[in-house]
Amino acid sequence: MTVAQPAGPMPPQPPQRPALISSIAIATELWLVVIVALALTQIGSYPTVRDAMDKRLAELPKDASETVRRSAEMMTNPGLIVASLVVAVLVGAAIALTAMYFARAGYTWARLILSGLSAYVLVGGVMAFAGERVWTQAPQIVAGVCAAAALLLLMRRDADTYCREMAQFRAYAKTPAALAQAFPTTPWQGYSQPPAPNHRNEGTGHPHE
Repeated sequence: MTVAQPAGPMPPQPPQRPALISSIAIATELWLVVIVALALTQIGSYPTVRDAMDKRLAELPKDASETVRRSAEMMTNPGLIVASLVVAVLVGAAIALTAMYFARAGYTWARLILSGLSAYVLVGGVMAFAGERVWTQAPQIVAGVCAAAALLLLMRRDADTYCREMAQFRAYAKTPAALAQAFPTTPWQGYSQPPAPNHRNEGTGHPHE
């Protein structure tokens, strides 16, 4: 016995969510190292920042106004310097982590932002390598090397292809066909009135007349 096949072409299969490629996965993991290395560099620059603020206060002209002098003195406050460095670390980490998250999700704009940040960190690493020999130079160079590797991975063709495929997948997910597949509904069959109850006389078993 043969089963009749349905006539007409088969409906197109919905696109599958692309798998995260290794290029973007490794690049974002490298950026975790970049964030930690830059945080160490930023916090370790406290003595340099403090000395710069002290020098600025010492170089103020004698005829500087009281407001300018008080502002310069306030900038030499150790607590304020540490707080400003911590805020800078938190803001930079938040920006980088946001770009990393959306880059892994396949957004082209996030991949480009993360690439730009990688190039910026790379330049800073090169400048640190040629600068003064201080201990913060080591983590900054490490950050530059990791950023360079991340930049190469983010600029690969497969990374661009992954973002394009994810854009197509997100576009399909917003179509009525995708919504109907995600939330299937049963067709309305109409209302059918239930049968009337059959009342019987108690004790006789005969229905009411």
